[in-house]
Amino acid sequence: MNIVPRQLYRIKGNSEYFASKYGTPNPTIIIEDTDHKVFGKSWGDMNGNPACMLFGFRMGAERGVPPAVPVYYGHISMPGVPSCGELVCEDELEEVK
Repeated sequence: MNIVPRQLYRIKGNSEYFASKYGTPNPTIIIEDTDHKVFGKSWGDMNGNPACMLFGFRMGAERGVPPAVPVYYGHISMPGVPSCGELVCEDELEEVK
C-alpha cells in the first residue's frame, strides 16, 4: 500500500495499547509522514521524545523486535479525544473506505 501524507487511515489489528488509550484497537489516524521526514532521523534516535518512547515500548510488547517496515508519524483523529501524536508501522495501516 502506498501511504500518502495528510490522508486518513485506520489502524488495523487488535492492539491492547490503542484499545486502552482510545477505547478501540482501531482508531483512525491522519498521517504526517515517515519518522525520518518528520523528525529528521529515525524514531529510535529520538531520545526523550514521548511518542517515540511509547512506540518503542509498544513494539517491544506487541512484536518483541523493532519493526522492519517503514514507520509513520500521525495524529489520532477521534471525536472527543485531543489529537494525539503516534508512531505506527506501515503494515498496521489500512485505507479508510
